[in-house]
Amino acid sequence: MKILEGWLQFINKKEFIAYVSENSGIAKKRINESLDAICDSICKAISNGEEIELTGFGKFSVKERAARVGRNLRTNEQVNIPARNVPVFNPGRWMWDALGGGEK
Repeated sequence: MKILEGWLQFINKKEFIAYVSENSGIAKKRINESLDAICDSICKAISNGEEIELTGFGKFSVKERAARVGRNLRTNEQVNIPARNVPVFNPGRWMWDALGGGEK
């Protein structure tokens, strides 16, 4: 399997589940259910303004992006862009080290 041979390779959820199953011996169905539960829990928590920190891996949070003025590139007209909340992921030390960076 070519998954994760190169760190820059894109994989989808199905391929990721197959990779984890092959390396852990856990059934794909259980991994899929667990991954869905984890993702749902993270989304619910950050939508309520909470932060989720997985020590060493990273932190999921929400950041408020301020309202600003943009520009319609077709008409060159100014457009007001309202303030909104955006999801943020900050990698932890383990992830930086795994990617060979080691420093932020």
